[in-house]
Amino acid sequence: MKSVVVLLLTILPPLISGKKCSAGNAICLPDNYSKQELPLKGQQNRVEIGTELEEISKIDDKSHSISMLAKLTVLWKDPRININEVISRLM
Repeated sequence: MKSVVVLLLTILPPLISGKKCSAGNAICLPDNYSKQELPLKGQQNRVEIGTELEEISKIDDKSHSISMLAKLTVLWKDPRININEVISRLM
């Protein structure tokens, strides 16, 4: 279920940027949040990277090329982002 949270965080940042953290917001960013700063300052930031091959659509022997659709997933923990209990149950 990690992909659900990643999907939500991918879609929602423009909608939640600058939104005040309150009980009614599923996800909110603090006013001082900066995406240029590492989530864990002075510590190791663990990042999981994965790929998933969805489809090979074309193999061209003449040009020695392959056309494919793949998904790249990048996951990390950011304690600066607050996720309420509703979202937490999805993970």
